[in-house]
Amino acid sequence: MLGILCGAKTISQSNVTIRIDPAVQRAFGLTGCAEQSTIARTLQASTVETVAQLGRVSWYYLKRYGQTPHHRFAERLLWVDVDVTPLPIGAQAEGSERTWMGRNRSKTGRKVWRWPASEYRDMLHETLLRGTASAGPACKTALGELETPLGWTRERRQQIVLRLDGGFGTTALLNWLLSRGYQVVGKISNYGRVQKWRQHIGPWPPTSSPGRESAAV
Repeated sequence: MLGILCGAKTISQSNVTIRIDPAVQRAFGLTGCAEQSTIARTLQASTVETVAQLGRVSWYYLKRYGQTPHHRFAERLLWVDVDVTPLPIGAQAEGSERTWMGRNRSKTGRKVWRWPASEYRDMLHETLLRGTASAGPACKTALGELETPLGWTRERRQQIVLRLDGGFGTTALLNWLLSRGYQVVGKISNYGRVQKWRQHIGPWPPTSSPGRESAAV
């Protein structure tokens, strides 16, 4: 955690951040910093039980110190982003599969699934998915893990806007989210589907962004 606070993006970077900064170590009550290989071996020794314990601790701190659990739903909407980030990695890594990897196109890798509350910068949910994992089942699983701890009743879900990234625009998934009571903002890149929609809705007044228009559905 100290490595992250010091700007390290990988475990190995702890050797050139906190490990060489005695002042930071002392500020957090430490007398030194383990070498990066020792930290890696410690993480590799994690079990299902220790990961579950870490999850419970994370929920405790989010509910106690996070702003999202104390959001005033009666006053304004809560915006939650649903984003999948591709992580290209070697074919031998667990869960690594050949699939579309953003700018890297067809490569092997995994995906990181994140649900941040954009207004508060609270990370509500984050998990690692296999490379070819589909968005629909993962989305339903994530919401199942979020709704109970955060108290998202049906009445409260009507004040939550899920802002979906590309790849979530299937009819089945959108209908399921709407049936749960959520409001949804999504992206649809299917040309034929967009043209069909455009013929049935309108008018299309311009927005503040040049070249973009909006219409009520």
